[in-house]
Amino acid sequence: MFDQITFALRTLVDQHAYAAIVGILYVCGLGVPIPEEITLLLAGYAAYHGKVNLWLIMVLCVVAILAGDLTMFFIARKWGRSLVATRFGQWLFPAPRLAKVEKFFEKHGNKTVFFARFFAGIRMPVYFTAGTMKMNPLRFILLDLAGTLISGPTSVYVAFRFSKNFDEAMANVKNANHWIFGTVAVVVVLTIAWHWWKAHRDRMEAKRLAAEGAGAPVVKEEARP
Repeated sequence: MFDQITFALRTLVDQHAYAAIVGILYVCGLGVPIPEEITLLLAGYAAYHGKVNLWLIMVLCVVAILAGDLTMFFIARKWGRSLVATRFGQWLFPAPRLAKVEKFFEKHGNKTVFFARFFAGIRMPVYFTAGTMKMNPLRFILLDLAGTLISGPTSVYVAFRFSKNFDEAMANVKNANHWIFGTVAVVVVLTIAWHWWKAHRDRMEAKRLAAEGAGAPVVKEEARP
């Protein structure tokens, strides 16, 4: 799978260079499961072989990443609450759990948005949550930009600098990914099970509170003379 994805991305970059790199990075921000890091490395590889200008592609990578992230953020800002209010959304985020997420974002939202940039697989959910929680757009942009300026150009330049050994590096990455993907799969299964258990517990708590509220006696105010 890793070989096929890398080959397909490399072919696109070889044939269309700027358009392919910008387009791929943009859709990555929308949650399309394409490895953003591989695309950045291929951008540096393309610069090494003269297909793109190094400094221009660095700028375009930052712009494309930000554009994708902001699109997801504003989609969530506009429709996130409506999606959470659906039957599936209520199953995924019962009221008690949603309240916990909101409280967490109030305390740690800035750090979460910044550090999400460095962890593939959690960026889109974090940015979607930030939009749903109505994070200040300027704050989101500045935090995302800070993370992108560190990760994007650095990845491109490292690939440019070491592209002479690019094939060897990619082979090493492939071998490492067999172990990484196995570890990630175990972590994902455990995470899903843990979230399911928490969601189940929150639903039971919500039902208990609703039952207690429904069974509470109604105290009527005495009419004043």
